[in-house]
Amino acid sequence: MDLPDVVGLIGVICYQIAYAGLQLGRFQQTDVRYIGLNILGPGCLLFSLFFYFNLASFITQVLWISLTAIGLIKILRCRRKTDHTAHADTAPDESPLPLPGAPIRTASYSPEQRQHARPKRSRRARARHRKPSSRH
Repeated sequence: MDLPDVVGLIGVICYQIAYAGLQLGRFQQTDVRYIGLNILGPGCLLFSLFFYFNLASFITQVLWISLTAIGLIKILRCRRKTDHTAHADTAPDESPLPLPGAPIRTASYSPEQRQHARPKRSRRARARHRKPSSRH
């Protein structure tokens, strides 16, 4: 096995780790590890393709890198926009965006905001959850 084969196999491993991580909930689409693996994987396969060319695989890898780059640009723009519009009450050590995989905290929301986020129950469902009245 020569260098292009080894590098190509590393690319395939990167693809598989990224896909498995996303499917198993270890990565999110905005996770730096997921994006990095989705750039490294096709990059390694493109290196391999310079030695053993295959047009269909070349087109797939170029499209994969391009779409990942577009996604990365969108994420960076969104983060930059959020950084500029961060609230003044955010502590200096507290990021305005949650880290990938981190639970979303709702403690900063008012009860009115949480009430609007809850799905409305039907009349029948509300009647089932009412406490029985002591009057008869």
